[in-house]
Amino acid sequence: MVATSVIAYPEARAALARLRREGGLTSSEYRRAKTDLDRDWVRFLRVPAGEEICRRAGDLAEREHLRGFDSVHLACYLTLLAERGAPALEFSSFDAALNRAAAKLAQRP
Repeated sequence: MVATSVIAYPEARAALARLRREGGLTSSEYRRAKTDLDRDWVRFLRVPAGEEICRRAGDLAEREHLRGFDSVHLACYLTLLAERGAPALEFSSFDAALNRAAAKLAQRP
């Protein structure tokens, strides 16, 4: 199962639109990517980014020197980790600093 914060959807759509604008995707590739995202999205465990998550994310952004939305993803992961346990969850990102913060914080009791 793949779990992600609900903010991943607009981030993915923005990335696809940027790739299309910059010529990295043809029109048909762009349409296919959007269709694939929408098809896959309903299969993901989508973690809401409510008030509690956002406040935790603010603390994480400050303490771990993260960008805003990166800290929301991390707060969602840490919330799931607390609820479901470490063996069942792995964190993955293209951002090395975010991966380091997740690994560090996942080790804390």
